[in-house]
Amino acid sequence: MSHRPTRVLALAAAVLAAVPACAAASTKDLPVSGAGASGTVRTLVDVQGDGVTVEVPSTTVQLPAGISYRLRTCAEVHLDGQPPASRCANRAVDLTGQTGVVEAETPPEGFGFRLPDGAWGWAAGRSEVQRWRPEGWRPVASSWPAGSVRDAALPVARPADEDRARAWIAASGLQGVPVAGGEVGGTNTGWPDSLCAAAPTPRTQPVPPGLVANPLGPGPAPSEGGEPAGPAKGVALVLHGGSWTLVGEGIMDELRPETAQWRAAGWRTIAASYRACGASATDVLWFVDRIKAAYPDLPLCVSGASAGGQLALLAASARPASVDCVVAHGAPTDLAAIGAQRAAGQDVPGQEAGPRWVANIAASVFGADNLAHFSPDPSRIRARVLLALSALDHLIPRQQATGFRDAMRRTDPAADVAVQVVPVGDRPYVHGGASDAGLIDLGGKVAALMERTVAGFRSPSPEQPQEPGGEPPAGGQPLPEPPVLTPVPPAPTADRGEPPAALPPSPPAAPALTLGQQATVPTRGARLDLTGASAVLGVRRTARGVVVRLRTKRAGTAQLRLRSGRRVLAVAKRKLRARVATQVTVRLGRAARGVRTARLEVRFPGGLRVERRVRLRR
Repeated sequence: MSHRPTRVLALAAAVLAAVPACAAASTKDLPVSGAGASGTVRTLVDVQGDGVTVEVPSTTVQLPAGISYRLRTCAEVHLDGQPPASRCANRAVDLTGQTGVVEAETPPEGFGFRLPDGAWGWAAGRSEVQRWRPEGWRPVASSWPAGSVRDAALPVARPADEDRARAWIAASGLQGVPVAGGEVGGTNTGWPDSLCAAAPTPRTQPVPPGLVANPLGPGPAPSEGGEPAGPAKGVALVLHGGSWTLVGEGIMDELRPETAQWRAAGWRTIAASYRACGASATDVLWFVDRIKAAYPDLPLCVSGASAGGQLALLAASARPASVDCVVAHGAPTDLAAIGAQRAAGQDVPGQEAGPRWVANIAASVFGADNLAHFSPDPSRIRARVLLALSALDHLIPRQQATGFRDAMRRTDPAADVAVQVVPVGDRPYVHGGASDAGLIDLGGKVAALMERTVAGFRSPSPEQPQEPGGEPPAGGQPLPEPPVLTPVPPAPTADRGEPPAALPPSPPAAPALTLGQQATVPTRGARLDLTGASAVLGVRRTARGVVVRLRTKRAGTAQLRLRSGRRVLAVAKRKLRARVATQVTVRLGRAARGVRTARLEVRFPGGLRVERRVRLRR
């Protein structure tokens, strides 16, 4: 199913000659360049009936000695209307004791998958030379070309669909939006042309007494259920955040404070994880369908922060008859538009970096051409909706919430939908700080929403609930999944291993920024405390310099820099404790004399970079 206008395919016809024809087997050779590295990477695509094989064989690259590297080879496929899928292999190369130029072998990678009837798309391979940075492994050389998909991809199609696949490649460009430094590629980097990969989180604590693992039976991802003290008023499905990549029992453990408050308010709770990347949306629908089949006589509320909030709204859009209320904290609602917007509303200008990062992560998760399809449709939602965000959310623009609210009201002027902007303070809340009073007020709004949902719920007719699987319930909207990849051939364990002991330990493939962790919601009068990502809580000019209030999710050293154009005016460093607000003064010297405005750059432990414009002179 195509979501691009047909005129795009017509415009691409003039450049079809630049794309190789789709034979049964085709190849593409691309040079490795950057940081003194060189070599050639070949991608092979073989289409035989409904079976497709994509391979990137091992190749020799020349590397400058004296440095430790990680060589990473990836193969990806993107079918029209489906989220992309990829596999990657790593090989560590330690050249710290050598001189000159040294040859090294990249790891091979490949997979096979079944091509559904009528499906078509493209496949591509890439090899990257990566070096360790404070935010993790980042590419310094790559075979990915400047022309992006147009120059890198090979068609994947049966003969009847060959022309459409070639036209799509010819019409494709950068997968995402440009970032300030011009970087591209990598995995979970938030750069355009990057890939999505799961960052599993292992369980760090046992399941407490009274909670049950997988209460709905075996599912696509782990879940945890709990019962209220009395009769259940409804069912709350609580979803974690984490950029659609942080998944598993470990991050799900962080939902327990919130689910405890839902149970205290009389609701049965199910905290759920999901598979990473493009499968996240269909996994959430699995939980929604299973809950409505098991508890048709109870209202269902879906709550989530950040990426979890987006999935909650998407579930309400895809299952309008099943979801009765949504609580979305700091949630992106329009993935296709967010990359051109500014964060923090109109209060703080210059906040383009965060929304662009979200747009690029979403493009790697769902596909740059699918962002509108995987954005919740406000015209389909019948649920009561509360959209909340910090007044200084540095990732999610305020118009993501207000625009969604206004669109729901245009469809139904009586829609129960509200936006709550939480005042700034020292308490962590999704992607920005919040005040105690603001969180208490938000907690009351959530509790009132729950009460209205229970009071307005009407049990469905007996034939409405359906067992999950197969076609969606009446009025439901199907969401596509990425293809299932089978490794061909299985990469040796050593080739997918970790760097040698001399190198810094490689973190999980988590993003430099984290699209929200989850937290505590509902009882009236309780302080709403959502543990969020690192954030700049405030900036003010004093006689001593620029005073910046910070909070970090991860303990470590923060680096602050004031710039005017390319000129550095002042720098500062400060060790931060996790989740503790800290004040840092950036002292101004002679370099700042006469400068009226400057750009403040803050790099947090873990790699998050936030920029603000600061007025130095009136």
